[in-house]
This record gives sequence, structure tokens and C-alpha cells, in this order.
Amino acid sequence: MKRIKILVVAICVTFSAFADSYGIIYTPNGSTIMVTYRDEHNADYIYNLTESVKVDYPNAICRGSASNRYNSHSYAWHMQNNYELNRECWLNNSDVPTYWEDGSYTQTTSDEATVIYYPIAEHSAIKSWINRSWYMSKWGDGPLMEHAPEYVPFGSNVQRCYYKRNETPTPDSEPDTPVEPEEPEDIVGVLMPGSGDYLRNREYEFFPNESEEFEMDEKYIYVWTISEEQDDGADAVALGKATLECDEFPHIAKITFLTRGLFTVTVEVYNGDEELLRVFTCQPYVI
Repeated sequence: MKRIKILVVAICVTFSAFADSYGIIYTPNGSTIMVTYRDEHNADYIYNLTESVKVDYPNAICRGSASNRYNSHSYAWHMQNNYELNRECWLNNSDVPTYWEDGSYTQTTSDEATVIYYPIAEHSAIKSWINRSWYMSKWGDGPLMEHAPEYVPFGSNVQRCYYKRNETPTPDSEPDTPVEPEEPEDIVGVLMPGSGDYLRNREYEFFPNESEEFEMDEKYIYVWTISEEQDDGADAVALGKATLECDEFPHIAKITFLTRGLFTVTVEVYNGDEELLRVFTCQPYVI
């Protein structure tokens, strides 16, 4: 654990080099929260930090590269709700209670929980949809990890609180800003690890950012495509500019980009009747 503490100190020092900007997001019940939008780390830093965490925590599974653009609270509380497409941000720990204080979420049992909050460690996670006994969480500006509840950098004996989405708003929760109801045809979601800088000749795992209104199912049909923007949306796999494999889980694609450029990765989700249910997309920039 000593090594981790040294790493955290070094990361905090690097934050001062970034030019932050600020914005407003909304809870499901419409409460406003100010968040920070941070610039991304350089590609070498991302790769080294991601690989370091993989080595230090071999019993966890890396599901997304390190990123300075979002933290655990943003991933667990904000990015699971499909209100905006551009949602990567840093959500302060002090603002997390807003999600249950305004009735958007309610406390529940560990079995029923969709979001898990570590109040002492100031960390948040969601239930993994791949292994429901494990969690998925963003480790600081490090990678997105799938892990056992106790297998985290800040120790195993840490208090956890369990929450689930409250589908019925409380009578006294008035939204600060009206939230328009989601139109039925708005079926676009975010494909994780999200848009940003990627390295050539490195394998990345892409998967839909599962919301509480839409859960992955192995019975669904998943159609993956990779297009290159410089070639007017041409098939990057056919051009030999990327490789794509789907093995055990059809909603998880292993993708390797072989050339530089801006790509669009998309997965269309269909039911057994070939009805389009959802589209998830992101734009990796390969350097």
C-alpha cells in the first residue's frame, strides 16, 4: 500500500498543470451540480498508469484505460444516466449526497443496489453487469476496473453504502431546471471507455455504458462497426486499419487500432425480432 500512496501524491501534483473548465450537470430529479472538465493526460502517462495498476492488482480486470477526464463519482452517479452524450467530468465527493437528498436515489440492500458509495474512502462504484457479485469503478485518474467489492486500493475493511434509482420522485423534490422527458426515439448511448486519445497497436475493450433503464442481455444481437472519419466513414476493419474481436461476451469488443486518425466505434443492439433497441458509440482518436 505504500507504493499506492506515493503514486497518489504524484498524481495530485500533476493536476495543477491542467487547465480546468467547469459546467453544470443534473441529477435524475433535476438538481444542479457543478462539475469540472479536465484535460486528458498524454498517451505515455495513460499507458504507464494503466499497466502499473494491472500489475499491482492482478485479481482485478481492467475495463478501460486511465483517464483524467472523469472519476469514480462521475462514472457511477452521472454517466449511468443517459441525459447527455458529452458526460465525462469530475464530480466532487461533497456533491454526491445530492443524488439521494433530492430523492433521485434511495438507500437499499447490497443485493438490490445499483450504485455503491464508499463514504470514508470517497469512492463510488456500480454493480458489474458481467459478474453481478463484482463492482465496476474508476480508480482516480487511473483505469476503469472490474473488481471484487473489497479488492480496492484504499483497503478491504471500508464502509460501503448501497443505493438504487428511485423511479418515483419524492413530492417535495422540485427540479432546479426542468428536465425534458426522454423521447422514445432517443436511443443513443455512450460506448466505454469513451472518446479520447488511444495508442496504436494496443488492444482495448469497448462495451456499452449500461444504464439502469437498459441492461445488456446475451440473447440480444450486437452488431459492431469501426469507421474511419478521414475516409468518409469507410470500414476501418476492411481497410486493415483496425481489428475487432468478440469472444465470450458479444457486448464486449476487443479492438486494436493499427493506424493514426479519428475513428468511430459503434455497436447496434437488436432483440430477437431484429428490432433496434439501442445504439452505443464513441470516437477514439488514435495517436
